[in-house]
Amino acid sequence: MCNELLSPGGIAVFDDYTNLNYSQVLPAIYKYIYTANPDLAVFMVTDIKAYVCRKKYLNYYLSFVLQGAVPSMVARGIEDAMISRTDWDREYRAIYLRTRSAGETGSHYGEEIYGRFYEGP
Repeated sequence: MCNELLSPGGIAVFDDYTNLNYSQVLPAIYKYIYTANPDLAVFMVTDIKAYVCRKKYLNYYLSFVLQGAVPSMVARGIEDAMISRTDWDREYRAIYLRTRSAGETGSHYGEEIYGRFYEGP
Protein backbone atom coordinates (compact mmCIF):
# COMPACT_ATOMS: atom_id res chain seq x y z
CA MET A 1 0.00 0.00 0.00
CA CYS A 2 2.85 2.38 0.83
CA ASN A 3 4.44 1.92 -2.58
CA GLU A 4 1.13 2.73 -4.27
CA LEU A 5 0.11 5.72 -2.15
CA LEU A 6 3.28 7.52 -1.08
CA SER A 7 3.70 10.85 -2.86
CA PRO A 8 6.96 11.40 -4.77
CA GLY A 9 8.68 13.36 -1.99
CA GLY A 10 6.70 11.85 0.87
CA ILE A 11 7.80 9.99 3.95
CA ALA A 12 6.10 6.92 5.40
CA VAL A 13 6.61 6.23 9.08
CA PHE A 14 6.23 2.70 10.38
CA ASP A 15 5.49 2.52 14.09
CA ASP A 16 6.43 -0.36 16.41
CA TYR A 17 9.45 -1.02 14.20
CA THR A 18 11.40 -2.66 17.01
CA ASN A 19 8.57 -3.33 19.47
CA LEU A 20 8.90 -7.06 20.06
CA ASN A 21 5.18 -7.29 20.81
CA TYR A 22 4.85 -6.66 17.07
CA SER A 23 8.01 -8.44 15.99
CA GLN A 24 6.53 -9.12 12.55
CA VAL A 25 6.81 -5.44 11.54
CA LEU A 26 10.59 -5.34 11.09
CA PRO A 27 10.98 -8.47 8.94
CA ALA A 28 7.85 -7.61 6.94
CA ILE A 29 9.30 -4.23 5.93
CA TYR A 30 12.60 -5.69 4.76
CA LYS A 31 11.10 -8.77 3.15
CA TYR A 32 8.90 -6.53 1.03
CA ILE A 33 11.65 -4.05 0.16
CA TYR A 34 14.19 -6.72 -0.82
CA THR A 35 11.91 -9.20 -2.57
CA ALA A 36 9.28 -7.03 -4.27
CA ASN A 37 11.83 -4.33 -5.20
CA PRO A 38 9.45 -1.40 -4.75
CA ASP A 39 10.46 2.23 -5.22
CA LEU A 40 11.08 2.54 -1.46
CA ALA A 41 14.09 2.77 0.85
CA VAL A 42 14.53 3.06 4.61
CA PHE A 43 16.53 6.21 5.37
CA MET A 44 16.26 6.49 9.15
CA VAL A 45 15.37 4.30 12.11
CA THR A 46 14.81 5.04 15.77
CA ASP A 47 14.11 2.80 18.72
CA ILE A 48 10.45 2.72 17.69
CA LYS A 49 10.02 3.86 14.09
CA ALA A 50 11.32 3.28 10.57
CA TYR A 51 11.24 6.15 8.06
CA VAL A 52 10.81 5.28 4.39
CA CYS A 53 10.99 7.39 1.25
CA ARG A 54 11.05 6.98 -2.51
CA LYS A 55 14.47 5.86 -3.79
CA LYS A 56 14.78 9.04 -5.85
CA TYR A 57 14.71 11.07 -2.61
CA LEU A 58 16.97 8.80 -0.55
CA ASN A 59 20.07 11.02 -0.77
CA TYR A 60 17.97 14.09 0.01
CA TYR A 61 16.63 12.61 3.25
CA LEU A 62 19.94 10.98 4.21
CA SER A 63 21.61 14.39 3.82
CA PHE A 64 19.02 15.92 6.12
CA VAL A 65 19.55 13.23 8.76
CA LEU A 66 23.34 13.60 8.55
CA GLN A 67 23.31 17.39 8.72
CA GLY A 68 20.04 18.40 10.34
CA ALA A 69 18.57 15.68 12.54
CA VAL A 70 20.70 16.32 15.62
CA PRO A 71 20.40 20.15 15.47
CA SER A 72 16.63 19.75 14.96
CA MET A 73 16.38 17.55 18.03
CA VAL A 74 18.47 19.99 20.08
CA ALA A 75 16.16 22.82 18.97
CA ARG A 76 13.30 20.76 20.41
CA GLY A 77 15.07 20.39 23.76
CA ILE A 78 16.59 16.93 23.21
CA GLU A 79 20.20 17.80 24.02
CA ASP A 80 21.55 14.23 23.96
CA ALA A 81 20.56 13.25 20.41
CA MET A 82 23.07 11.43 18.25
CA ILE A 83 23.18 9.50 15.00
CA SER A 84 24.79 6.16 14.38
CA ARG A 85 26.05 4.75 11.11
CA THR A 86 28.57 1.93 11.22
CA ASP A 87 28.42 0.82 7.60
CA TRP A 88 27.60 2.18 4.17
CA ASP A 89 26.03 -0.33 1.85
CA ARG A 90 24.59 0.43 -1.56
CA GLU A 91 21.31 -1.30 -0.70
CA TYR A 92 20.93 -0.24 2.95
CA ARG A 93 22.11 3.16 4.11
CA ALA A 94 19.68 3.98 6.91
CA ILE A 95 20.90 6.03 9.84
CA TYR A 96 19.95 5.38 13.46
CA LEU A 97 18.76 8.44 15.41
CA ARG A 98 18.88 7.94 19.17
CA THR A 99 19.86 9.49 22.46
CA ARG A 100 23.36 9.10 23.86
CA SER A 101 24.04 6.34 26.33
CA ALA A 102 25.85 7.04 29.60
CA GLY A 103 29.47 7.98 28.92
CA GLU A 104 28.97 8.80 25.23
CA THR A 105 29.82 12.23 23.91
CA GLY A 106 29.30 14.05 20.64
CA SER A 107 26.60 13.72 18.03
CA HIS A 108 28.04 10.83 15.97
CA TYR A 109 28.48 7.34 17.37
CA GLY A 110 32.02 6.00 17.01
CA GLU A 111 33.14 8.91 14.85
CA GLU A 112 36.80 8.06 15.41
CA ILE A 113 36.17 4.64 13.81
CA TYR A 114 33.20 5.22 11.51
CA GLY A 115 33.76 8.88 10.63
CA ARG A 116 33.87 8.29 6.89
CA PHE A 117 30.27 6.98 6.99
CA TYR A 118 29.06 10.38 8.22
CA GLU A 119 30.61 12.31 5.31
CA GLY A 120 27.69 11.96 2.90
CA PRO A 121 24.62 10.04 1.94
